[in-house]
Amino acid sequence: MSLQVVPGRRDDFLKAIEENAERSFTDEPGCRFFDVVCDLADDHHLAFGQGARSFRAGVNARSRGAGQG
Repeated sequence: MSLQVVPGRRDDFLKAIEENAERSFTDEPGCRFFDVVCDLADDHHLAFGQGARSFRAGVNARSRGAGQG
């Protein structure tokens, strides 16, 4: 997934996404990575993604409501 951060809000967004990434490891069983990358040509264009130990682990966690709230 990628998005364009509102001008002047990049630092706020990065702080929020860092907190979200940290919670992914504690609240979502099987979460192995949560990556955020910045476009070198546009520092307000970011892409991110996360991966679970297995597809099934991620589906099962979400069906139980892990990480929601």
